[in-house]
Amino acid sequence: MSAAVSSTVGAGTIISVDQSGIAIKCGGSSALLVEEIQIEGKRRVSAREFANGARLKPGDRINQD
Repeated sequence: MSAAVSSTVGAGTIISVDQSGIAIKCGGSSALLVEEIQIEGKRRVSAREFANGARLKPGDRINQD
């Protein structure tokens, strides 16, 4: 993940999905790198496995359902 995060995308936007995890844009020029995810009642998986199953890609937005 790059040290500088583009300010052209809004917070909650996926900026990359790779072997290290899912990078999500936060406020300012920061990003959160998610390495593992555990959905309630399911086993813990790598963020990459989750992204593949959920078909997440850069540009998708994380929302608050």
